[in-house]
Parts: sequence; C-alpha cells; structure tokens
Amino acid sequence: MPGYRQHLLAGGITFIGLWHWMPTWMLAINPSPKLFYAALVATLIGSLFPDVDTKSMIQMKLYQIM
Repeated sequence: MPGYRQHLLAGGITFIGLWHWMPTWMLAINPSPKLFYAALVATLIGSLFPDVDTKSMIQMKLYQIM
C-alpha cells in the first residue's frame, strides 16, 4: 500500500475492528473518551510505520518530531 492515506485508512479500519471486537474487555475497564482518542492516535501513528526498512517522507518527519 503506497502512500500515507492508505496506511491511515487501514489503521483506522483496524482500530475500529479491534475496538468492537473486544467488547467484554472494553466494558471491564470502562473506557473513557481520553482512552479512545489515545488508542486511536497510537494506532494511526503506528500505521504509518508498516515498512521500517523503507524510508518515507512521513516516516522521516515523525522521526524528527520524536
């Protein structure tokens, strides 16, 4: 999947799937909106690093930020 838009889309779909796939776990910890957004941001940032051996422009920018 070339490009960051496709990676973000795949990350968003993965996040939504996992968020709804584990309803008993999520009900057990009683998630707050902060947890939801933190997990979403972490998933989307993680989706931008699928190929660690290939350097992309967005990957280099995130390395500079970190």
